Amino acid sequence: MGVVRLATAGICHRLGLDHETAEDFKLASTEACGHLLNMGALDIEVNWEIHRDAIHLAVQAVGELDPELVNDEADLEWKEIGLVLVDSVMDEVQESTSPPGLRLLKRTVVHDE
Repeated sequence: MGVVRLATAGICHRLGLDHETAEDFKLASTEACGHLLNMGALDIEVNWEIHRDAIHLAVQAVGELDPELVNDEADLEWKEIGLVLVDSVMDEVQESTSPPGLRLLKRTVVHDE
């Protein structure tokens, strides 16, 4: 997840986002990846869709989930906390089941030149 955080920081910097918004994206991308890993995802894909007034971030599992990686009791609380955190910093959060993933939206002004 360190690579995702680093890439997110670089993208946010390149887009000219303020520090708070960049931190929101780093938190949301990390929690979204953690959410999918807790579901048994072996590979995760992160896609950015950038508009002048909003940024969409899609984080989804690629391939099959490994049910042996899931500990339902231990992961349930972390799953709920992570989703609450993501929801608190993003304007919209949509969870999908096929493929498993999250689509996040943050309304912000992009200063990319």
